[in-house]
Amino acid sequence: MRSLLLSSALLFVSQASAAPYTVVDLGTLGGATSQAHGINAQGWVVGESQTAAGATHAFRWRDGSMTDLGLNGSIAIGRAVNDLGQIGGYYYSSSYEAFRWSGTSEQDLGDLGARYAAAYAINGSGHVAGSSYTKDFREHAFLFGGHTMTDLGTLGGEYSTARGLNDGDQAAGFAYLANGSFHAFVTENGQMRDLGTLGGDNSAAHAINNAGQVVGQAYLTGNASAHAFLWGGSGSLVDLGALPGGTYSEAHALDSNGQRIVGAATVPSTNDYLAYHAFLWQAGTMRDLNDDIPAGSGWVLEDAAGVNDAGQIVGTGTRNGARRAFLLRPTSPIGIPMPEIPRTLTLSPVAPNPTRDATVLSYGLPRDGQVSLVVLDASGRSVRTLASGPLPAGPHTARWDLKSDAGRTVGSGVYFIQLALDDETRTVRTIVER
Repeated sequence: MRSLLLSSALLFVSQASAAPYTVVDLGTLGGATSQAHGINAQGWVVGESQTAAGATHAFRWRDGSMTDLGLNGSIAIGRAVNDLGQIGGYYYSSSYEAFRWSGTSEQDLGDLGARYAAAYAINGSGHVAGSSYTKDFREHAFLFGGHTMTDLGTLGGEYSTARGLNDGDQAAGFAYLANGSFHAFVTENGQMRDLGTLGGDNSAAHAINNAGQVVGQAYLTGNASAHAFLWGGSGSLVDLGALPGGTYSEAHALDSNGQRIVGAATVPSTNDYLAYHAFLWQAGTMRDLNDDIPAGSGWVLEDAAGVNDAGQIVGTGTRNGARRAFLLRPTSPIGIPMPEIPRTLTLSPVAPNPTRDATVLSYGLPRDGQVSLVVLDASGRSVRTLASGPLPAGPHTARWDLKSDAGRTVGSGVYFIQLALDDETRTVRTIVER
């Protein structure tokens, strides 16, 4: 009998350890609930949590500890975090305000003309995307490039919002058309590109990676169901399907090469309400993440909101009935090739050159340090700051949309892009043609 019990115990341990992920409860700020919205390469997580006093505060979770960002207002939410630890989000204090938090201080990002703004995404340069009211109280997508907000417009209707942003300052979101439907968009050369649908009337994008891949949700023909989609940078949307027995799915995040996509999808329910489970789409298959965690954990994973290249996934679920933020960690290490660190400071020639719409720059840092990437006119005056602040060693990219810091389109002529790392500099030349 003792031998049988020992064998059963070993079998249980083996089955539990075979689960692809372990679940970490990220805790709260003293209240009952928390929600996670974003994760960076280091595994830092942002979101919001209830405090002991019942308020909703933005948090950063790092190295096993949740910290209150200490923002003003009765409501504060952290939506995204970059690899520098900068956080974008919004808080409420008489009106909603978009913020960028940089470790010890917050910056109010302003608005597009009337008091209301919300930030949903932040890229590696600390640029932020979201939506804000214009002076005529239309909510429009914006890009904050470090100094001012730029109105990204719409697809012909009155409303738009940006939900994702990559290091090339490409924003993704959704915007209304003149006919009242809304479509997913990505910005290209300062203009919105309509990504279409999966045959239905509406679609929405929620994230974009540095490869220009976009994920979101789109309605199918007849509008009776909507599925998560992947857009690969050209062509039409790819239908990612749904979980067995479900009719709706929505992708919320993807990794740097589009191999892992996460979100939420409906599953069969025993009542009249839709039940959602978090999913992982990988290698052409959508999996219920609840099947990939140890049995008996007490968790129901309802929504996956972020994923990084190490395979870590964050989201929100219920644990023994309480709504909590979670972090999934792969039980087996995932080999991710590390970017090559250049031996010297490099700034590649811009492309295209000459340019009429936009130009892309690639540069490499041999070490961590304070970086400045600035566009200068022929007289040496600063026109646009593309990067400013601490950056890690390795390859980086930046995109200049041929606008000044004030948001005005520059004229034809010769311009210089100057890269500085501490006391080292590199400069390349570009020509703008109109």
